Amino acid sequence: MAVAFAPRTARSTLLAGVVVLALAVAGACGGGGESRKPDGSAKDAPANFDTGGVDKPSKPLGNSCTTGSECSSGQCVEGVCCNEACDQACFTCKNPGTEGMCMPAFQGTDPGDRCMAQDPTSCGTTGVCDGTGACERFSGNAGVVCSTEKCVGFMRTTTGTCDSAGTCSGATT
Repeated sequence: MAVAFAPRTARSTLLAGVVVLALAVAGACGGGGESRKPDGSAKDAPANFDTGGVDKPSKPLGNSCTTGSECSSGQCVEGVCCNEACDQACFTCKNPGTEGMCMPAFQGTDPGDRCMAQDPTSCGTTGVCDGTGACERFSGNAGVVCSTEKCVGFMRTTTGTCDSAGTCSGATT
């Protein structure tokens, strides 16, 4: 087995060239092949550096919008940038003073026409929100009569009223 030796100066020049090449490749590839996400450190690209990618939306919560791509949250609900999809019946992103935050709609409102107005005798919903995030129901407390007094044989059922669960109840005697 024959081993060739280079003169000392040639070896150090060759070694220096290999080190420079290795450092250049490591720097171009993110440091030895590691992948790193931007974290705001000094090693990240400067703020004015254009990567050619899509710019991050800049509209904050509560600003007007037409699509979610305009909003930093990615959610455009009822024409404003919102913190979430806010698609439950009586929740809204447009309550005065909390625009952009998905919260229960104020009592008596119906954002997005999500509460259906039903017949009062059904003990169903009134067509507006109750202020707790649900559609308001007809209530016996409000004098809503859902069934009239009747007699069947020897059984008498008094006038029924709606309860908070949406049930029509009358006393049977």
